[in-house]
Amino acid sequence: MFRCRVDCERSRILSVEIFPRTPILLFQSSLFGKFEESEKNNIELKDIDPDDFQNFLELIHGESSIDDDTVSGIIHLAEMYDVPTAIRRCEEFLLEKSKQSLKNKLQMANRYHMINLKEKCMNEIKTVEDMQSVKNDIFCYLFVPMSIQGPPLPTLITKSALSRAVLRYIPKELHKYVKLPLCDFDEVKDDGKYELEWMLANSDNMLRMYGSSEELSENLKIYMGHSSDRWIEYDPIEPYNSLINEFLSSKNEFFFQKSHGVICLQHFLYLQLYALKDPNLKYPGISHAILSIILKFMNARNAGKLEFVIRDDFEKFYEEFKNAFFVNNRIFMEKPENIPNFKVYSDLQKSNAISKIIDDFKKLIPVWKDEYSRLGSIIQNFVEENYSNNIETVHFTLRRLKIMVSMIDCTISSFPDFFLPYDREKNPNHPIVVRVFLDNHNMYLIKSELLNALNLINPNIKSYEDADDKILTVKFESIYKVFGDEMEKLHQLPCGIKRTKHAAVPLQTPSGDHCILAADALFEILNRLIFCHRIFQKFQESTWPILSAHLAQLGEFFSTHEKSPFFVTMRKVESIEESLTNSLRKYEKIPANSVRNAKKDGFTVQNLKNELANLGVTSLFTEIQEYAEAVYSEVLKFKKQEFLRTCDLFDAVEKCLLICIFKRLPNLQLFLHTQHACHYLPNLQCSHCSAVPQSKKFQDSTWNDFSYDGHSYSYLTDIKGMVLPDGENTALQTNFFIFESGNRISSSFRYFLLDRNDHFTLFTRSDEEKVKAVMNLDAFQKLYPEKKYLYPDDSSRKRKER
Repeated sequence: MFRCRVDCERSRILSVEIFPRTPILLFQSSLFGKFEESEKNNIELKDIDPDDFQNFLELIHGESSIDDDTVSGIIHLAEMYDVPTAIRRCEEFLLEKSKQSLKNKLQMANRYHMINLKEKCMNEIKTVEDMQSVKNDIFCYLFVPMSIQGPPLPTLITKSALSRAVLRYIPKELHKYVKLPLCDFDEVKDDGKYELEWMLANSDNMLRMYGSSEELSENLKIYMGHSSDRWIEYDPIEPYNSLINEFLSSKNEFFFQKSHGVICLQHFLYLQLYALKDPNLKYPGISHAILSIILKFMNARNAGKLEFVIRDDFEKFYEEFKNAFFVNNRIFMEKPENIPNFKVYSDLQKSNAISKIIDDFKKLIPVWKDEYSRLGSIIQNFVEENYSNNIETVHFTLRRLKIMVSMIDCTISSFPDFFLPYDREKNPNHPIVVRVFLDNHNMYLIKSELLNALNLINPNIKSYEDADDKILTVKFESIYKVFGDEMEKLHQLPCGIKRTKHAAVPLQTPSGDHCILAADALFEILNRLIFCHRIFQKFQESTWPILSAHLAQLGEFFSTHEKSPFFVTMRKVESIEESLTNSLRKYEKIPANSVRNAKKDGFTVQNLKNELANLGVTSLFTEIQEYAEAVYSEVLKFKKQEFLRTCDLFDAVEKCLLICIFKRLPNLQLFLHTQHACHYLPNLQCSHCSAVPQSKKFQDSTWNDFSYDGHSYSYLTDIKGMVLPDGENTALQTNFFIFESGNRISSSFRYFLLDRNDHFTLFTRSDEEKVKAVMNLDAFQKLYPEKKYLYPDDSSRKRKER
């Protein structure tokens, strides 16, 4: 039992008896924590309303004390003492039973980050009066702190948008099983769970690794919310579906990405259109479509730039914008029949009049493009359906859209710093921002982004450009040692790496491309090789050298030369995967089993071992079943339902295969270590992470003396690209493939190339003969003296090029 004296006008003693395993223990831990008060019997709480505190204690002790009079006080204390169960119960009450006003509920939803309540409040805005009552709270709704993992839905998700997001999320080899419409602009309900459930049920069992429709929906919400619209490639008439993430800078100011400024305008204007919606008319559809294209056209001027805006400054502008909108744009409040026709087409024939009106609608778009064909169809259908019997609606819609377009153009022109790239001459004091990426306790910055920002502060610091689709990073700690004074002048924005279960969310590069961490890219490529191409089911241990020769090109890009994490553009990821796919194309027709369904009551370790045998991967990796027990324990730990399911079986198979792959390809395993990504696959048991001092030099220190028993190689040319101009397209491969099988490389090893016939000839030799033969070119010539060998042109010009 503990007693708390509340310091206020009506002091009284509250006494609550503590029972083991009750929620109050959780509160006691949150309230006292590790502070010295935890040892005291009497705790003094200041500035706490006694009634609120009494209601709060009753709630967490199992008594129902929530009503419209008590909910605000309870939820305030629940957040103060970090009691998520109490917050959840308050949100449930506000969702289901509360009679409070829309304004009050939206304010609480914003303040206490109640995502579901936010969504419900926004869906309840039905009239202009509703909009005006909450206009000051909408701005808060738009932003999602980076610490919140469960993003709300964007303004509007159509079936088309959902389909395009799915196609980005899953490998292209599985696209043919995504039977969702690309041109259906009806809004989805319930996060698209119905559409996703139908898709999974009609996918010929090829999408079972994604789990239930609810799980896929949650992953897609994160992927869609934190990906740029340019990456997803929505139809131009789709609204922006990205969330506006806010970042708290090192100077304690909130920022958001400048290109997201138009999303704030979109949310506000969409809500106006929604509030005016007449279910008997179709004009909101055309208004939404034109608004989306206009905003994206305006925002295209930010392409190739990555700049940020201070939220407080934008909020001041936003307040002015809202007030001006309601004062000066009464046309948005009027009904169509109250607005006189502003243009008469009576002197034209019907067909000509319709054509002229359609042209007037199209002129709202600054530059008409072929990709706007869907909008062209919407305009034509809208005008033809309403011209004869509802011409007032056509006139009203066109007039209102002209005002809206003019207002958007005027707004962006009047406040360019919020929507367009900064002009250093006109605004030399604009904020200079760099992102500090946080991932598994590591902190690093993109090198080009940092140096280019420092160059703006100190021109003596050279700028830097990324090359070869590789975006290098620098460690946060090391930068302060060199640029400490300059770093203090930058706004540093902590930025987490967003991932879903099946894919990393692409980030925008400083130049406007999209990228993911190299380690994430490697895992995604291997995942496709495992399940889309099933390539590891088509080789045996005796043919591993052939497969490892194909996989050697992974080591060309994912090399150990970079000692800090780096990013890779999505363009390069696709290029590497395409190169591998083309290299392995000849094995496509070899049959391979698919993962079988798990039983209703789950699967056991032995079931997992049996499945590995059924897939045939034990022929290539004879040791793979040895990892089944450890992998099973890991998968069991993170299961989402009572029993392990088929999607969990996919996870287990993949993890077992990845362990074998990395152990067979030690350079790739070392790459994971240099990228600080060993935690991606904990059962791999990285020897470098667990290294202990090997020499007396470090025995009394915390330093690790890492030793790597092997050689690290990188290749300047893709295997696929090493083709002789002999008229027969003879492909060349390296002699390194023998040593990827685990053979030790001696100091006499020298790199040279063989054609594929040489490889197959070697397979007739014993392992010992193979190793000796490919150690260097001299040894190979002794074994095959009749072969012809190529030597480069040794002219000075060619030598210089080499």
